[in-house]
Amino acid sequence: MATKKTPLKISFEPFAPVIIFLVGLSLLFCILKNISQSPAFAVYFSAPSCPGTKTAFNYQNPVEYLRFFLHIFGSQNFTDACVTFLILLLLGINVEQQFGSIFTLIMVLVSTIVTAVINTCFIKTPCSGLECIVWCIFLITAFPPENRKNLSVPVLFALTILAIKDINLIIHEKDFTLVSQMLGGFAGSLVSLAVSAPKKRSKKTAE
Repeated sequence: MATKKTPLKISFEPFAPVIIFLVGLSLLFCILKNISQSPAFAVYFSAPSCPGTKTAFNYQNPVEYLRFFLHIFGSQNFTDACVTFLILLLLGINVEQQFGSIFTLIMVLVSTIVTAVINTCFIKTPCSGLECIVWCIFLITAFPPENRKNLSVPVLFALTILAIKDINLIIHEKDFTLVSQMLGGFAGSLVSLAVSAPKKRSKKTAE
């Protein structure tokens, strides 16, 4: 007898609206930036720098306050942005499935705002990109709040590589915006301490 061919099914599972929206919008702005080459992207999609610099925060301009949120959608390099997107899609979706969309959104907002505030106060160059969210996701994945005694060696190894990469850029290329990104990601990961991940219900087997 001929075997029935199963039809191709397109699934949106696992459904993670916050991470997918974040990556999708960042990708869109990244493409528009590379096509238009407009300097407006570098201005409005970056966190302000410290006082005394050309890109310092101007409290009299209402648009400047949006930079505290929009800087994560900016990116200096298209290749690095694509790598960041892949990391968020691989790890970020798992985090959102574990903690839920509301708390994932809170983590993203805390990381974003703290990064912008630190950069505005102390760093001399504008800050942009999703690096703070990557740090937040990696820290939550490496140190899960519901089971801190069971650490994943591969994830810790990946986190170490990320730290070495950023520290190298800070030392050799003087990219001190990464300090803001790292601290912002750490602040966002602390939100997970207030959240208990829902435990999976064990199915009872019928006797």
